[in-house]
Amino acid sequence: MSQIITYLQKSMDRGQTWNKRWFVITKEFAMYEFKAHHDIYAIATLPLPGYQVIFPVDIIENVFCLSHQQKLPPTYLQSECTASRDRWLNVLKKMVNLELSEESNRNSTHSSESPGSQNAEDGCDKTS
Repeated sequence: MSQIITYLQKSMDRGQTWNKRWFVITKEFAMYEFKAHHDIYAIATLPLPGYQVIFPVDIIENVFCLSHQQKLPPTYLQSECTASRDRWLNVLKKMVNLELSEESNRNSTHSSESPGSQNAEDGCDKTS
């Protein structure tokens, strides 16, 4: 079962270029990156223990960063809204410290849902 699933923007160059990716965080303390929500195979896997969650990042609104102690390049992630960003920060901070979220069942969704339904669950208001 997943802890959190949604699209985020990803940058590996401090926000100069961004790519929209589908991310899944599992109870196994790993974050999987897919090109799209319908993909079967992840294009990258990030074991979260050992990373630091950095926020705020003064690049763009709703951006947070994952930085590793071993000097790996930092990963910048951007959510669509503040509610989604806060949800991601909450889950990531627990995952990097090997803590399971108490809300894991409530935060989980199925990848077969449409991206629009995921945005509604993230609390992002798409009507404005």
